[in-house]
Amino acid sequence: MSNYIYYDYASSQVCKVEEDTIEYVKASNVPSYLDHLCLQNGSSLEGRKKSFQYLMNQKKFIPISIHSKLIYFPIKSSSAPDCIWVNYFSIESVKFTKKICTIHFYDHTYLECAHPKRIENILYSIRQYLYLQASYSSD
Repeated sequence: MSNYIYYDYASSQVCKVEEDTIEYVKASNVPSYLDHLCLQNGSSLEGRKKSFQYLMNQKKFIPISIHSKLIYFPIKSSSAPDCIWVNYFSIESVKFTKKICTIHFYDHTYLECAHPKRIENILYSIRQYLYLQASYSSD
């Protein structure tokens, strides 16, 4: 399972990063790759976005729940050409400071991000979303 994904313009492919390994996937951009994953799991990218927005009343930096064990979230605006999408379930811990945060993955690699407050809010909304999903499935 990848830690994060991004679009590599030099190769015109999506890069899936895990540990010291990069796997290239043919896709025209990250949204088309995410849409492909969503469609394989019963919905479209747009449907997954709308669902999260509806349940969490969130308008920006929308995480994409592919399935119950794969949620990607953007660390920048999803329209930014250098946007990285982090896999929530690959995160072991996050260290926040005033200006950056460091996301530590289970494979002992890490990723430094700007806007730590935004990342903290996204992670909180994902935890709330997962709680809601669990409560719906237990009904």
